[in-house]
Amino acid sequence: MSSSARYDAIVFDLLDTLYPWGPDRYSQALDALCDTVAKACAPVTSEEVKAVYVDIRTRYSAENLSRLVENDFPAFVLELTASLGAREPGELAREGVRAYNSAFAAALELPGGVFDMLRRLSTSFNLGVLSNYPTSGGIRQALQRDGLANVLKAIVVSAEVGYIKPHPAMFRAVRGELGCPPDRVLFVGDTFESDVVGAWLAGMPCVRITPSASGVEQGQFFNGHIRKWLESQTDLKWRDAKPIVELENVAQLERWLEKLNVEG
Repeated sequence: MSSSARYDAIVFDLLDTLYPWGPDRYSQALDALCDTVAKACAPVTSEEVKAVYVDIRTRYSAENLSRLVENDFPAFVLELTASLGAREPGELAREGVRAYNSAFAAALELPGGVFDMLRRLSTSFNLGVLSNYPTSGGIRQALQRDGLANVLKAIVVSAEVGYIKPHPAMFRAVRGELGCPPDRVLFVGDTFESDVVGAWLAGMPCVRITPSASGVEQGQFFNGHIRKWLESQTDLKWRDAKPIVELENVAQLERWLEKLNVEG
């Protein structure tokens, strides 16, 4: 396809945009972590480990997310292993993070046709991924496994930036890797608070993928914290943020771009 005169780059959110996500997939990663820790801390059960983990994550999230600061995942896994009396909490924490990342990657399944679409788009646009997640290992494993790392010019994860969308630092980071002015970068995401508002604050046009029911449910906890930050920004008219178009799924993006070219 010919390159749209309007954009030089396209940046995608990851979960529930490129890859389906939800509580069942998240549980696969969390269970892997809890099973690893429980095995080393017997007779503690995996469910008991999970309860402690959730308490620690909730506390970290309350301290960080409403300031748009990403949680330090290795730090709270270390706190988890230490609180359970692990003999070598540091080594067990590292093992637990590795297990979580591997299970996270295994839980990601790229829908059919998405890779081929991205490969075609990469001939006309610089492509990137911009994702909120407190650990990047599983994301990078999945992108490498599925061949997406070969068509992406930029991969930016909040765990490596230290902030979460909609913080401007996230969008600056991906734009810096792409080398494009903001109005030439089309952002594609599903959540209003993180993606639509974040792109709007960064001056990027945004395509919104209609959120799935599982994605909305999974995101309520985290987006609630983000909304607290937004509501504290009395000088921002963030409620005015709107996508330029809404699509049912990311596979519709290519046809929409072709139509945009024709109309342009």
